[in-house]
Amino acid sequence: MAEDRKLHLNPGIAQRTLGAARTLWHDTSWSGMATVLAGDVNGDRKGDPLGRITSGGLYWYAGDGAGTVAPGRQMWPTITSAN
Repeated sequence: MAEDRKLHLNPGIAQRTLGAARTLWHDTSWSGMATVLAGDVNGDRKGDPLGRITSGGLYWYAGDGAGTVAPGRQMWPTITSAN
């Protein structure tokens, strides 16, 4: 997350550095995430960000491989539901 509290993508480039940042999500709702992770959640070989909110809910945002993500889908409801 950047100072503007929006989620940005810094793509990796061949020289083992990061490219220029571009906005990945349109608003500041990611500022409420306690943890932000990424991986290929659904096996389509495209990166998917995941966000855990402070109450423990885990959300998955399907990536399209071109720097756009779909609206979040709740994968786990709360911290207490893991017990």
